Amino acid sequence: MECHTLFGNGGYNAPDLTRVALRRSDSFITDWLTKGRLVRPTKTEAHPAVSPADAEALLTFFKYVATVPNRWDALPPKGVGP
Repeated sequence: MECHTLFGNGGYNAPDLTRVALRRSDSFITDWLTKGRLVRPTKTEAHPAVSPADAEALLTFFKYVATVPNRWDALPPKGVGP
């Protein structure tokens, strides 16, 4: 609730994850989730790592979330905006 958002709900301290499966590759997402790393150089606590099985489950969830029609869309439609 304090870091990421889904469909506009949650925290705004980290990127929105509503369409992360469209912005990043499967391998990037699973690699990020399974390797705990520092999110920001100023932080001393690493992003928590999850098991490969949990990473696959989260990837499946992110792919599903990316297909849900909603009024909150982190990516503007093509041809809209600067």
